[in-house]
Amino acid sequence: MKPLVSCCIITYNHAPYIGQAVESVLQQQHNYPVEIIVADDRSTDGTTAILEDYQQRYPSLIRLIVQEQNQGASKNFMQLLYAAKGKYIAYLEGDDYWSDAGKLKKQIAFLEQNPDFAICFSNVLETFSDDPADPRNHLHEGPGSKSITTLNDLLYGNYIQTSSVVFRNRLFEYFPSWYGPLMPGDWPLHILNAQFGKIFYDKECMSVHRNHSDGVWSSQKAIRRIENTLNVCKVIGKELNLNSNKNLKAGKSKLLLSSVKYLLKEHKYFSIVRNVLNAAYLYPMAFFKRE
Repeated sequence: MKPLVSCCIITYNHAPYIGQAVESVLQQQHNYPVEIIVADDRSTDGTTAILEDYQQRYPSLIRLIVQEQNQGASKNFMQLLYAAKGKYIAYLEGDDYWSDAGKLKKQIAFLEQNPDFAICFSNVLETFSDDPADPRNHLHEGPGSKSITTLNDLLYGNYIQTSSVVFRNRLFEYFPSWYGPLMPGDWPLHILNAQFGKIFYDKECMSVHRNHSDGVWSSQKAIRRIENTLNVCKVIGKELNLNSNKNLKAGKSKLLLSSVKYLLKEHKYFSIVRNVLNAAYLYPMAFFKRE
């Protein structure tokens, strides 16, 4: 029977966390066919063995993709989504987990009843340690008070935390060629999907996102995260003909301002500030040439 939902988990070297991620999917309450697909990007820390054990215990439910060699996050993610057979995709990274056993049931019910929505996501608990009293832990809050947003809102900046999202599968047939090199990949994915429908935000907290030094994104230096995000702005603006969109311009300007403030605060070299500004395509390079 074709699954209604494909629960897609991407992982690389998540041995301390992957069991909790899989268990949080197995504990979901639903009365429709579901498949669980895990794409392991050739982990070297024992993650694969943990997943193989789960697959042996749930052979009709869990499908495991183990890359023969490391593909990188984007390629591994795209192969994972291409393998999904469900009408909907619920996405989860291997170091996060779902905290509400009714998450799928609530989100799928909403999308089934509202065909004009392409994406559904919820509030998320951002954690920095397993200590619930850690003062850094906080709710993600999404787009603030707005429960319904659109592509135009999303162009101002990404507010959808990956572990919380469910979206309709096959809204576009293939990932465009420009998608693969982008990092982060979640924001452009949501932008691609948001071209086909509205976005619903459930303020209830249903999942947990871990921030730790081994995370693919959080392990990068701040300057690299800034440059990568600015590059996403540049690429989606060009490839989707959105450069004239006022929200994308506002989001780019906001990001640029925060980037310059960060770089100046950290006493970075002039050339780095110049390169960030140039990456945003807001000013001609010649303006920043030194005499």
